[in-house]
Amino acid sequence: MKDLLTLPGVELGRLLKKKEISPVELLQQHILRTEEINGQLNAIVVKRFEQAQLRAEEAEKEILKGIDLGPFHGVPFTCKEVIANAGVPHSLGAQHRLNIIPEKDATALTRMKQGGAILIGITNVPEMGFWIECNNLIYGRTNNPHDLKRTSGGSSGGEGAIIAAGGSPIGLGSDAGGSIRIPSLYCGIFGHKPSSRTVPLTGHLPLTADKGAYPFFTSLHHHTSIGPMARSAQDLRPMLDIISGPDQIDYMVYKKKLGPKQFDWKQVKVVVCPNPKINLANKVGLSMQTAIHQAAAVLNDLGCQLEELDGSLFKHAMGIWEAIFKQAGDENLNSLFGLQAGSGLLKELALKTTGQGHYTMPGLVACVSERAKPMPAWQMAQLQSEANLLKNRLKRKLGPNGILLIPPFTSPAVKHNHTFRQPFDFAYCGIFNALGLPATSVPMGKENGLPLGIQIVANHHNDALTIAAAEVLEAETDGWQIALSTKQNG
Repeated sequence: MKDLLTLPGVELGRLLKKKEISPVELLQQHILRTEEINGQLNAIVVKRFEQAQLRAEEAEKEILKGIDLGPFHGVPFTCKEVIANAGVPHSLGAQHRLNIIPEKDATALTRMKQGGAILIGITNVPEMGFWIECNNLIYGRTNNPHDLKRTSGGSSGGEGAIIAAGGSPIGLGSDAGGSIRIPSLYCGIFGHKPSSRTVPLTGHLPLTADKGAYPFFTSLHHHTSIGPMARSAQDLRPMLDIISGPDQIDYMVYKKKLGPKQFDWKQVKVVVCPNPKINLANKVGLSMQTAIHQAAAVLNDLGCQLEELDGSLFKHAMGIWEAIFKQAGDENLNSLFGLQAGSGLLKELALKTTGQGHYTMPGLVACVSERAKPMPAWQMAQLQSEANLLKNRLKRKLGPNGILLIPPFTSPAVKHNHTFRQPFDFAYCGIFNALGLPATSVPMGKENGLPLGIQIVANHHNDALTIAAAEVLEAETDGWQIALSTKQNG
């Protein structure tokens, strides 16, 4: 029998449709794998095994009757905790949200279930989904399956870890500043941040699934995307097909075809930027630059036209991201953390010095920074203007058939508690949230046992092209390799 823990989700779906395996058997293998590894990873923080088993039995009956719900009918999947799941605390890893229990699933989660996929668990996030270290005071810290002493990234760090280790073939993440792409890099899997306004944010802050209306409106909504994460690039497009399109609640989303599945690579321009220069961020390591050159060489062999891009074009990336996300009006980080009034922040800082408190340090530091240095209106307007200029320059450079190869981060996964040394390095991803462009994370080998990777960017609504390029690179390289054997890491 084929190893069911290493096959793409779409291949598992094909085996299920041909009745070569059963949904019950497939689910059991993934549950056994999760039970084997999750104690070391702490990736799945809410198990849905009993519900999944009942759904697998139903799926088996459906398949035997010839019912076809889609490419993932009967396939297990996981979902990030910030994406609402009915009846389960929608905490975002924050203690002040533990009593928030959604009555409805998020739209993206509903669509995956309606497509026959079987939810087996909800995965860990940093507090409020903020930070690249996946840790909170409710569920604890998630470890990287390639090295348990290192972070799995954030904020979709639980998703990255469980998929990388074979516990789940596919999953739902979300991305406001690299939260799909950085965990995908750190854990050595594939992930896709869709073009803005492609996938409904309903059931993900700031848009609740319960009320069917905005509890508040912030620029966070414009630049945050729910997207697919998977052990194979083959699963990214089918997942995006399922979760994208209007839902009559998130009125920012409009219907748009994803485009062709096949491309003439001799007609594709590949713009290479291995060493962007971003103010405040660290420099890109040589191993990450090498991964870019390796990907470019593969695409060049297929006939793609290669061009270089001046890395200084991105020098204001951090400021642009900050300006775009500070269009939030009366809603800001302090209010999202429940610290919008009085001296609550000072009290929490005092408690933190004694090892107590209700918040993690990254969240408190961000709230302090926001209060200490608000961005003046003139500077915000200037940076927003620069964002438009940058987007237009990239639009002209890439055109309708161009992709950009650029590092998603400066280094492979870092050790736990070392992310404070790289507070602005997420800007290598975050700039494309600010610009609303699609970006696909692709593993490209390893260095000292840690995954390397790239991100592939294209013009708005050219998601099909970045995903197709990821599929080509997967076919020509090692792609994802299952992490964390029972003997690994002692």
